Amino acid sequence: MQSAVSFALEFGFTVALTLFLGVRGGGWADTYFGFAPLFTLLGIFFALGLSGFWTYRKLRSMKL
Repeated sequence: MQSAVSFALEFGFTVALTLFLGVRGGGWADTYFGFAPLFTLLGIFFALGLSGFWTYRKLRSMKL
């Protein structure tokens, strides 16, 4: 039970952190280079992909 709660909290933190960094970094790049939503969208997709990859690796390492 404790490992499930730990996994859920770690998953939520990872998704939130990667999305925050993807949106902030993409917004900065949009402002710097002058492309309106391009880098923000790329940052969001990159963050979701990174979160999915982390989840896959975490689930593979857990004893089910």
